[in-house]
Amino acid sequence: VVDCLEHERDALLVEARDVAGLADAIARLLNDAPLRQRLARRALDDVRRLYSWQAVGQQIMAAYGQVAGQPVSSAWLDSCDMRERTVGNADLSCRFRAAPHLL
Repeated sequence: VVDCLEHERDALLVEARDVAGLADAIARLLNDAPLRQRLARRALDDVRRLYSWQAVGQQIMAAYGQVAGQPVSSAWLDSCDMRERTVGNADLSCRFRAAPHLL
């Protein structure tokens, strides 16, 4: 979670296996309503801004916009043996490879 959360900004982070630290963090949240509300509000704001369907959709459309009109590379086909249906460790019979629109 350290990739998504920041201690004291939108969460109270403790080290793994730090039972006392976890107990202290829980006690702080139980006893400090303004802290609890501030952390929750910041976390919710971040989720809405970064992970909502609208936000993710905009990120996907931006990625498509960057590659639209670019030539498609088929260089990966040289490493593919279609008789064995594998590329390296990838299984080409995967339903998502057969129907990429499912992604």
